[in-house]
Amino acid sequence: MFNCGFCLNLTEPGQKGKLIVTKWREKDYPSEAVAPEPGSFAPKHTKPGKGFEIVTEKRACPKCLERVSDAPPPREQKGELARL
Repeated sequence: MFNCGFCLNLTEPGQKGKLIVTKWREKDYPSEAVAPEPGSFAPKHTKPGKGFEIVTEKRACPKCLERVSDAPPPREQKGELARL
């Protein structure tokens, strides 16, 4: 039993819900030192990179789940979920 984050209705007891990501942000990941392999003295470093982090997510009832997509953010649609 929970309140839907989209329509704010209270669901029936035992009804399943799903967390839907509604906002993302870009994240730059720096290089990090990793433990050296056995027999090696120098630590290895991971490659720096870019990615996305979840900023906000809402729990959706089955009715709202039909109209809201949980797709990862395309490069051109950052920020708010396009359908809302």
